[in-house]
Amino acid sequence: LLAACHVEPPCAEVPVLGGNLLTGGVVLLLLAATMVLVVVASQHAHKLANLQMDFVASVSHELRTPLAVILSAGENIRDGLPEDPKEFMQQGSVITEQANQLMELVDQVLRFSSLSKAVSSRASAAIQISTLIDAALRNTAEVLQKEAFRVEKRVAPDLPNVVGDLSGLTQSIQNLIINA
Repeated sequence: LLAACHVEPPCAEVPVLGGNLLTGGVVLLLLAATMVLVVVASQHAHKLANLQMDFVASVSHELRTPLAVILSAGENIRDGLPEDPKEFMQQGSVITEQANQLMELVDQVLRFSSLSKAVSSRASAAIQISTLIDAALRNTAEVLQKEAFRVEKRVAPDLPNVVGDLSGLTQSIQNLIINA
């Protein structure tokens, strides 16, 4: 009990038990809320870690495709397979195109990893579907040849153009071809 007196008597006794219970209850509720927030933050951190691991796996896969083509073309040159100067130049073109594609992929990763919300600098243009497929087949020709695959290209001539980024769309088609 707590005794509270005014300057003049009589002194009144005031029970504080209810006040202590209320204060204890508020503290308990604050602790429970803090525990819930810690659990929620932990779940978000776990989801973010999973997303990061998925991103790394995806980027690794995307980088392996052009590297496989470059490796194949380099092995052909090393082994002296392109005897004709035209074939030798074609192998050089494959290496150059795939190196450019790797640089584009690295640029995409760097753009993605930056936290700025800047507008992408990719140029969108109207592109013929046959042009996309030709570029993808040219970029994957070495891998397909090495794996003894044959791809038949049948594109209807009256298909409308697609609007997009040539490099990104070509990469997507290449992935479909390589993963088939």
